[in-house]
Amino acid sequence: MFTKRELTDALPGLKKMNLKHEEYARKTIQEILGAATKEATILEVRTAQSAIAYNNGKGVFILKALPMPAQLSSVHAIWTGDVNNDAYPDLVLSGNFFDLLPQFCRLDAASGWVLINDRKGGFTALEKKQCGLNLQGQTRDILSVKSQGGAYLIFLENNSTPALYRFNNNRFASAQSFTRP
Repeated sequence: MFTKRELTDALPGLKKMNLKHEEYARKTIQEILGAATKEATILEVRTAQSAIAYNNGKGVFILKALPMPAQLSSVHAIWTGDVNNDAYPDLVLSGNFFDLLPQFCRLDAASGWVLINDRKGGFTALEKKQCGLNLQGQTRDILSVKSQGGAYLIFLENNSTPALYRFNNNRFASAQSFTRP
């Protein structure tokens, strides 16, 4: 629930009600907003899980939840590629979101995950020690780069320098961080 100040800042007309904080706390949203709630569009969230959608070939998508580690924070960046050289696409995920209101906390458990394709339509998360990723910011994109030195992933984080990770036999090792010019 939003605080009284947040709601009246967003809807200045509510200030005319001169609600005290104690009164606000006891009222339902319908009592505060009145007739406006009768005209409101009501949307329903059926799942908040990070999931993969499979097209069954008939125009219907089937959602399958990703493993538990991918549920611990928000996912904002996904890279698809063959991490373990088995010819099946694996996933590398990252995310985080720090800009929520204080009462909604901060989503900051996405230090990076490597999900290995189980060849049956699901994924298995590598242990943190095994995958080697340790991202702390708000990742918004993951790019792959190949060079003579090997294969790399670049993690682009808000308000931070990009993080470069080198891929080494089912494990990512931090190669270096870029420096800003």
